[in-house]
Amino acid sequence: MKNELKWLSLVACMSAGALNPVAWAEDQIQLIMTGTKRAIILFNGERLVLSPGDSSHSRVSLIEATSTRAILSVDGERIELDPDSVAAPVLADPESSVTDDDDGGSSGGVVTLWADSSGFFFARGEVNRRSTRFLVDTGADTITFSSAQADRLGIDYENARDGFASTASGVARMKSITLKRVSVEGITLRNVAANVILGSFPEFPLLGGSFLNKLNMVRSGKKMELSRR
Repeated sequence: MKNELKWLSLVACMSAGALNPVAWAEDQIQLIMTGTKRAIILFNGERLVLSPGDSSHSRVSLIEATSTRAILSVDGERIELDPDSVAAPVLADPESSVTDDDDGGSSGGVVTLWADSSGFFFARGEVNRRSTRFLVDTGADTITFSSAQADRLGIDYENARDGFASTASGVARMKSITLKRVSVEGITLRNVAANVILGSFPEFPLLGGSFLNKLNMVRSGKKMELSRR
């Protein structure tokens, strides 16, 4: 009962204007909060409180919700989100807009990200069509992975060019590679430079300059917008 009252109180705060809806240019979904058997989302700026089996919305329904994630059905497609997933394009079809050229073709539109409680910006992405979660790092020259992350994503770096990187634990070996295809929140680039640091650093894959420098980036407080040039 206490948890239910806490949930209802949070919903009331949102209804009172604690959260300002955003009008997206395309279908966008943002997971605001998730809990046992219930999730609050923004869908194209509309706040929805969903429960499993609720079919009141014509396009969106909740399949499953836990304290860490929500699984939704959007136009019949299964979408999995966590509370750090903000302004993620819904049902973007990367195959429909990715170019077939080999010299840096790109696709996608405008992406809006919001800083988390620590002030960091995270973005959902794909590397070689495998899902990952990037930490946006404007101070990093390139996209950067730890070797453990690279192994999980199926990135081939063993025969790549050797180098060294300075980390919190000292100097570490590094491999410099080129990624054939990188997508971040629906924006796709080809032939993107990246580094793989052997070991456990960094904690999250870093979205650095080799991707960000090819985009327009506008930051205002806790809001960041990325768009194609």
